[in-house]
Amino acid sequence: MLSILFSIGVARVLKDGPGSRWAPRFFTLFGAGLVIGGMFSADPAMGFPAGAPEGYPEHITTHGMIHAFAPPLSFLSLIAA
Repeated sequence: MLSILFSIGVARVLKDGPGSRWAPRFFTLFGAGLVIGGMFSADPAMGFPAGAPEGYPEHITTHGMIHAFAPPLSFLSLIAA
C-alpha cells in the first residue's frame, strides 16, 4: 500500500516529461502486484512450508497461479519505472 501511496506522491511532484506520466503508473502497478501477491497464497511445494512434499506440485490452484504471476508483473514494473 505504501508503494501505491508513493506513486501518488510521484505524480504530484513530476509535472512534465515522459516520466511524469509513466513513472506513477508503473509504481502503482508495482504496489498492486505486491498486494495481489500477498492476498493469494502459494501452493505448497519444494519443501515449503515445512512438511510439504518435495518437487513441484502436481496441480496448480488458481490462488497459486495468481500468486506466481503477481511478483514478475510487480518487479518488471519497478524496473520500467
